[in-house]
Parts: sequence; structure tokens; C-alpha cells
Amino acid sequence: MSDQGPRDVSLKHVEVDAARGMLQSGSHRYLDVRAILDLRAPEVFATGNVAGSRNVPYYIPGSDKVKNTNFEQEVLSNFDKEEGIIVGCGTGTRSVLAAADLLAAGFTNVYNMAGGYRAIKNKQTDNK
Repeated sequence: MSDQGPRDVSLKHVEVDAARGMLQSGSHRYLDVRAILDLRAPEVFATGNVAGSRNVPYYIPGSDKVKNTNFEQEVLSNFDKEEGIIVGCGTGTRSVLAAADLLAAGFTNVYNMAGGYRAIKNKQTDNK
């Protein structure tokens, strides 16, 4: 393995509009992002989601915010550790926790969608 020097694995945030553009184009001029990781419960995910997103709940469905102990492994079964991932949830709080966990687990290209799906809905309402 070659030593490429230190890598910047700090948590990065993207605004909803930037996230939407990145997903629609398959990338961004500075960021290589291919998919969104939706952390919401499966029943919430089923009511509406971003096309092409993959659902891996951060919390155990039906629990009162008990972390899914298989979370990192389930994400790894859907994404490579170097793959660009936008992490999203309902409000943006859970996605910060999940993104930090993924960075700690060795994922290197993780972006938190600031404001979550609520911000997307607010943007849609503002544009009407």
C-alpha cells in the first residue's frame, strides 16, 4: 500500500440544492457523489424518497432511537468505502451522527445533507 499522505476525512456538509444537483448529474465539479444513503425507517422511506437512494436505517425500526448495531456493515454492503455518499435523514440530525460513524469506520467520501428531507420539502414549498 502506498503512502499518499494524510487524508481529509472531516465531516462535510452540503446544502439541499447542491445535493440535488450532485445527484442529478452523478457528480459535482469538486465532489464525486453517486448516491444518497437514506437513514429513515423503511416505512417512512416507502412514503417518498430521492430516486436511486438506498435505505439503511440508522436506528432500529420501531425503537426509541436505538442505533442499528449492523449499520456500518449494512452500509458497506451497499457502498464502497471510497464511494461518494450523501447521507440524509428527516431533519439532518441523525445524518450527522451516521456520517461521523461512517468516517470513523473508514469511509472517506461522506457528505451530510444539511437540513435533511424536511429542508427539501421546505424548498419545494418555497418555490411554489
